[in-house]
Amino acid sequence: MEGKRVSMDYDYLELKEAGSKGNGVFTKRKFRKDDLILKVNIVEVFNENASHRSQIAVDKWVSYHPHFIHFMNHSCEFNCSTTIDDKGSQFVIAMRDIQIGEELTLNYAFRNLRISNDSLPCTCGSKDCTGVVASWSASSEKMRKHYLKKYSKFILPYISEFELNQREMP
Repeated sequence: MEGKRVSMDYDYLELKEAGSKGNGVFTKRKFRKDDLILKVNIVEVFNENASHRSQIAVDKWVSYHPHFIHFMNHSCEFNCSTTIDDKGSQFVIAMRDIQIGEELTLNYAFRNLRISNDSLPCTCGSKDCTGVVASWSASSEKMRKHYLKKYSKFILPYISEFELNQREMP
C-alpha cells in the first residue's frame, strides 16, 4: 500500500503503512479519553477463529463492518480498547487522549482469549514492550492481574468468565 490511503466509511480514519507492522489505522482528528472512535457491526458469526475475526464469546467469533478494526495493530502501550454490546457489536474507545496523525492500536490480549500463535514477536516498539503478542490466556498471571486492576471496564465478558474459572480451579 505504499503511499496509498484507503477510505472505509469513516472520513476521520485512514488506513496507511505503519512501518514494520504493515498497514495500520491512523486518525485525522483528535480524540479525548473515553471517546467512541468506531462502532463495528457483525457481518457473519463463526464457531472457530481465523485471521481477521474478533472473539465475542468463549466459542464465538465474528467478522465486522467497517473493517478498520481488523487493521488496528497490537501495541503493548495501546491507546484504544473495545467493549461489546449484547448484540455483539464492538465499540472502539480511546484509552487516553489521541492526537491527529496517531496510529490507533489495541492490545490483542484484551480481544482474544486464545490465538493460534501465541509467540508472535511484538514490533510495537513501546518502552514497555513485552516482546510477544499474546492472547489473554497466554499472558502471565502477573500481567493479567495488572490488566484486571488497571483496565477493568475494558475486560470483555468471556475474559472475565475465564478469570473466574481460573480462580475456582484447585
